[in-house]
Amino acid sequence: MADGIAAGSPIAAEQERTEILEDVPVLLKSMHPSWYESLFGERGSLFSFYQRTPRFPILQLVWPDAKGLFA
Repeated sequence: MADGIAAGSPIAAEQERTEILEDVPVLLKSMHPSWYESLFGERGSLFSFYQRTPRFPILQLVWPDAKGLFA
């Protein structure tokens, strides 16, 4: 996926990807901004490093359950 991003291939929320985990599809989901501070912190974090306001969106990888469903 990193090579594709470097080559200009965009990623976006709700994309299903198959090249990340072997034999398991994953889904890119938007992370709700209310989680940003508790997971990434405010001071000394990537947000203060990049000095971004408003914050940039963060995507998370979600993998399916045993039935192949994304929760």
